[in-house]
Amino acid sequence: MELCLGKSLYHFVKKRKPDSRIPEAEAAPIFRQIVSAVAYMHSLAIVHRDLKLDNVLIDDSNEVKLIDFGFSSGCAAGEKLTSACGTP
Repeated sequence: MELCLGKSLYHFVKKRKPDSRIPEAEAAPIFRQIVSAVAYMHSLAIVHRDLKLDNVLIDDSNEVKLIDFGFSSGCAAGEKLTSACGTP
């Protein structure tokens, strides 16, 4: 387990930009890290199932960590999950 000294992406966006927007040049590397993390999990046949701003931590260097794998499950390629879960 790693320590992430930072805050959730939700708080990052709200604190830095009260209008809930960050410039594309700043958002692109953050988005790229999230997509990379999800692609890695999918390559291991793991589905997070609860991705939201509160479950993405970001530190002062804008390094991203995904958290809260409580709803995650394994899923073989081509398989469909039948149960709904996560935050609506």
